[in-house]
Parts: sequence; structure tokens; C-alpha cells
Amino acid sequence: MHVREEIRGDLYQNRTPQAGSTAAVVNVFVQGSASDVAGLLELGGRQQRRFRFTQAPSAGAVRLRLTDRVTDKLYYANGTRVVLSTHQSAGIALYLGISRAAYLLMTSMIALTQWRVLTLNPLLRAEDFTHREPPTCAFAAQPSIPCHVLALEKRYICPACREFFCCLGAESEILALQQVMAG
Repeated sequence: MHVREEIRGDLYQNRTPQAGSTAAVVNVFVQGSASDVAGLLELGGRQQRRFRFTQAPSAGAVRLRLTDRVTDKLYYANGTRVVLSTHQSAGIALYLGISRAAYLLMTSMIALTQWRVLTLNPLLRAEDFTHREPPTCAFAAQPSIPCHVLALEKRYICPACREFFCCLGAESEILALQQVMAG
């Protein structure tokens, strides 16, 4: 049984991120091609304030590795790092009708939100964040990257995921992700 299914009662009521939410900025050390890093740094600083994307490592910063390797997932997150596939990202961004930097930022924010909850709740596993319904949710389990891209087309986080992430301490991350998804 996934942790998501165990959250009930008062923790799972109508609690949504508030515009006035404040939390310390999380530093993100970005590694990858110069153009990918530059685009993420520029757009990431303009569209949200939760994560500070930098090119320099610092104490306590999460490492975000942008890789052009072919993978079966858009991203991988654990308690120490996030890896994001940039393979075919230009075509994916074109399909979604956004810039490549906007696509990389949106996908990074999804992965960093999951990373944040994993660091706040060490008993959780990545599998605890996935669900099948509704399939249009950014956090829904997808059998392939093309299916995940179709879900991202909606730029949607289902109410259950918003509640789940907020209950686990990622209210600020969900708010920032929603801001990025709204463009």
C-alpha cells in the first residue's frame, strides 16, 4: 500500500497552497550543457522564488543534473540529487508550445518537488508519489515519456496530489510549481 492511500481524515481536507506561503529558498546546483544551464538559471529566477538555481555548488544545495542520455523517465529524484533527461527536449517543448527552457524548468520543478518531500520524509519512496488516475496529472504514473508529455500538456496537478504534497510539507513547492505551470 502506498503512503498516499494511508493519508486520511483531517490531513487530507481542503488544504491548498496559499499565495502568502513563505519558506527558505532551496539552492539547486545545476550541472549540464552551458545553454541548458543558462536557460534554466534565467527563467527559473524569473518565474518562481522557491528554488535558486545556481552554477556553483554550495553547502546544502541539491544537485540537479541535466543529461542528454536516453532514459525511460523524464526525471529521477532521490534524497540527494535529481537527474533530468534533456533527450528530445526541443521537440517536446515545441509540442507543448513552450520554450525549451520553460519545459526544462517545469520538469525540474516537478522533480524538485518530489525530491523535497523525499528529504522531508525519509520513510517515503519515489513510488509513493505516483498514481494512475487522473492520467493528466503531472505526477501520474506513465508507461513512457510520450505519455508523460501528453500529461504535461494539461499542466495539471490533481487535487489529491496537491493535498498529498502539502500534507507532507511541500506547500511552497506546489505553489511554485503551479506558478511555473501557469507560465
